[in-house]
Amino acid sequence: MALLSLKSERLVFFSFISELYGISEVVVLGADGRFTKVNEGFTCLFCGRDVPAAPQTCRDHCTWCLHSLHVDINPGDRANPCRGLLKPVGYENTGHKGLMIHYRCQKCGEHHRNRTAPDDDFEAILKLQGSYKIP
Repeated sequence: MALLSLKSERLVFFSFISELYGISEVVVLGADGRFTKVNEGFTCLFCGRDVPAAPQTCRDHCTWCLHSLHVDINPGDRANPCRGLLKPVGYENTGHKGLMIHYRCQKCGEHHRNRTAPDDDFEAILKLQGSYKIP
């Protein structure tokens, strides 16, 4: 299923990434194309475990070790050339978005955060430094 409102060069990139990683569903929501739904399982490059698709929304990190990859500029677009490993460095509970995991890219140093998923290892989240603030 593809519902795209992207420039042609981004569409070519999506096609390439979809074919490379075997992604079967790409949905862009909104006229600005800022959110792309990509919910596929993957093998974690940090711990090696097979991570299933998310029960809700989109999967963007390992449910066990919480690591992620620095692949998005906007959620789901896979347009970031960095491709570095995002190491979980902390968490915070925001009122509006709920529990958020904070990451630091091991390649470029950029800070990033993602929402937790309902099937994340809660004990792994609690082992992170609590109330981390992006500098």
